[in-house]
Amino acid sequence: EVQQGNSELGSRIEADLKVIYESGKTRIHLDELKNLSKSAYNVIFDGYTTTGENGIITSKYSLLETDEYVFELKSH
Repeated sequence: EVQQGNSELGSRIEADLKVIYESGKTRIHLDELKNLSKSAYNVIFDGYTTTGENGIITSKYSLLETDEYVFELKSH
């Protein structure tokens, strides 16, 4: 499920997503995310569902599942 969290965690995740996005990486497997952003991984892993939408949306980025365990990072 898509998670909304507290502002401190959200700021940390958004900073991680910024670094990942600026490196040019836009498709990320869940296992790879564990190394790139432990905070984002934990939020997705803890709320993961096989029947709904999975991912994270911050004020600047979205990281949403497009294929099983594969997430697309977009800036908005």
